Amino acid sequence: MYGSDARHSLKLNEFKDMDEGIHAIEIMPSTKVDKNAVASRMGEMKDVFQKSIVSVVEILKGTIITREMIGFKKPGTGIPASQVNKILGKQSKRNIVKNSLILNEDLV
Repeated sequence: MYGSDARHSLKLNEFKDMDEGIHAIEIMPSTKVDKNAVASRMGEMKDVFQKSIVSVVEILKGTIITREMIGFKKPGTGIPASQVNKILGKQSKRNIVKNSLILNEDLV
């Protein structure tokens, strides 16, 4: 075929693929996802991509943790970043090295 729009046209078999794709997209919003099943299969990957709370400065034993002292880095093997409010205002039980994970056992 010729014409300025010919290269943008679909062939008959490509229309079939497009129709199947549109149908799949239409049913996606009504399809239930078992997030617990997905989470159990993806647990290890989640740890890699989730962020943990880390020290951005050296935190001495007995120091009260403030927002300026912490940051968030991968992997998610420590306290999840989503729990930041649970550690703010807590006191450190030990010296925490700069750029290290802050763990629950580090806090009073």
